[in-house]
Amino acid sequence: MPIIRAANVNIDNNEITLLTAAVAAAGTTLTVQNNEGFSNSDYVVLEKMGSELAEIVKIDTTSGISGNTTIVTGATKFAHVVDTPITYIKYNQVRFYRATSKTGTYTLQTTVNMEVDQLFTEWDDTSGSITNWYKIAYYNSTTSLAGAQSDPVKGTGYADNTLRMILNKIYKIGNDPDRKIISEAEMVDFVNDAYRLGIDRMVNVDRKFYMKSAYVDITNSYNTGTIDTTDSSASVTGTSTVWSTGWSNKKIIFNDEGYPYEIFSFGSSTTLTLTRTYNGSGSNLDDVAYVIYQDEYTLYDASTGEAIADFRSIERVVDEEGLEVHEFDMHRRENGYYIKRVDDNLEFCLNYRPSTDGDAGRWEILYIYQPARLDSMGDTPELPVGADGLLVNYGIARIKERAEDETKAQYYDGKLEMGLRNMIRRQTERTNKVKGWRIDRGLRRTNTDADWFEEKYSRKGIS
Repeated sequence: MPIIRAANVNIDNNEITLLTAAVAAAGTTLTVQNNEGFSNSDYVVLEKMGSELAEIVKIDTTSGISGNTTIVTGATKFAHVVDTPITYIKYNQVRFYRATSKTGTYTLQTTVNMEVDQLFTEWDDTSGSITNWYKIAYYNSTTSLAGAQSDPVKGTGYADNTLRMILNKIYKIGNDPDRKIISEAEMVDFVNDAYRLGIDRMVNVDRKFYMKSAYVDITNSYNTGTIDTTDSSASVTGTSTVWSTGWSNKKIIFNDEGYPYEIFSFGSSTTLTLTRTYNGSGSNLDDVAYVIYQDEYTLYDASTGEAIADFRSIERVVDEEGLEVHEFDMHRRENGYYIKRVDDNLEFCLNYRPSTDGDAGRWEILYIYQPARLDSMGDTPELPVGADGLLVNYGIARIKERAEDETKAQYYDGKLEMGLRNMIRRQTERTNKVKGWRIDRGLRRTNTDADWFEEKYSRKGIS
């Protein structure tokens, strides 16, 4: 029977105003500095989230906003004094979902009013088990708007190296349990700063730690038949061609011209349209040779089949025949590959036209990836086991720095650097090379007997 705890939604950057007159318990009229930015049927939090008197009330549906300084709500539970903060909150409830396995189907179990007098909302799953998996989602009971479901968490709770536990350690050791010195949202940014630092150090010393396998599906070029087109036209007609309307990402080059044109679409096996008109400087093309080819390909993750966007660098490319393909060297003008970013994804590009029969197939690519940012509380840093302490030390240092305790800030920054060095030392490859030896300077000058020298300093006799 696990107790599931969900962190309340963050409202640090939401619309806020202050009471200008005290409100008694059961009061329904809030006199505030300015009600701009609030609307009828909105939910608001009175007091600071996590404080003892904090509560959620709903602004009246029809007459909630009045004038510039009045907000009419449902009855309050507690009395609130002047200067109490009034903050907009998008959701007023938390939904809890359960599954029997991490990747199973999650079904809604219950919906609970958000407990804003704490930083979290709890639900006691009396019919559940610690072997179950859970997700939560925030919910607005008026609009029926539900937020995205969280990452899954097992009934046993968060593992020690999850973002939630890292934050808890930071605030506990940093003596800021109520998140007053640095908000949790800002601390997540600091943790990710340290995370990126650790990733960069690891990549420098052990690139294999972040290696993944990807692939591209290379296609052969096509040059059967001939083509016709006229100057300043985007239409191309083929003779004895068998083009496919399903082709995409293709380019065409006419005769021995140096400039390739991108193809917008294939209308049939003998017609295609260019993305821009042909520039023949007044001359047309009549029954000339051509090559249609593809030189840009999407990179796909070998394990998921999804386009990749976490790329740092390519380590090795092997073609369909098992031969290594090298990176294009612009200065030597060698054939090869290069990488181009297109929006959020990457394109694998060839700096040459594939042949008509020898290049098609799936090419394997080993690449170094960039681990994703830690956002959800169940996320775990992709660092060597135990290295999450680096993130804890960095977070504590930022709390001490904000509290103007420079001595402690420097101390924890020092622990961070020492931890980084230890992490690198553990990952550094060890060798069994025998240390070199040298002849004592004095003996080297006074002893000239070759036999004596050989007996004393031969490697066989050294112990």
